[in-house]
Amino acid sequence: LDEFHAAGIPARQESPAHYRNLEVLDRPFADWTEVVAANALVDAAVLVQLEALRGSRFVKLAKLVPKLVQEEAFHMQHARGWLLQIAGANERAKAALERSLKAIWTPVLCWFGRPGGDQEKALRAHGLQDTDAEGLRTRWMERVGPMLEAAGLDLPLSNDAVTGEWILSSKLDWTGWDEAFRRFNNNGPDAETFEQIAWFSKHDYPVGAP
Repeated sequence: LDEFHAAGIPARQESPAHYRNLEVLDRPFADWTEVVAANALVDAAVLVQLEALRGSRFVKLAKLVPKLVQEEAFHMQHARGWLLQIAGANERAKAALERSLKAIWTPVLCWFGRPGGDQEKALRAHGLQDTDAEGLRTRWMERVGPMLEAAGLDLPLSNDAVTGEWILSSKLDWTGWDEAFRRFNNNGPDAETFEQIAWFSKHDYPVGAP
């Protein structure tokens, strides 16, 4: 990151509206089903994105990817376990989990980028990413689909009995999408979350610290 800072990009944006985080993370989670939903869908998205950077020409990033992927693999195991546990508890718990998953479904799927967008073209042209936005979404569905199916959750995703491919049951609505921010709004983190970001940015956590 020091290279980016040296190029003039600030270590931390001073306004929430400047943040380009996945909008699902703009605010604290309201309950445990929201935590598990984000654990399942967001961590799967991060894992897929990281895997696409394994052979990146940005060598410093590529070297970090294996360890990051290893960590995300544990997150996915955690997500699958909780999806199965909550969905199998009772119908009320299962319905609450489905609502939490559906609330973040579109923002997470769109986060990979719009097909044919300038960002994905640049990433591929410079050898930073090994596939396009649709390729990333396909990989995401291949990871998320079996988990949702195993838990018996009703989401707009199905498995083709002939080809074995995972297919979205409905088209993504890109209305209001901002390609530069990869979000549907530019509000950024809410006040509480932004305050936490500011607090963490002032603290160092060296490797091996107690």
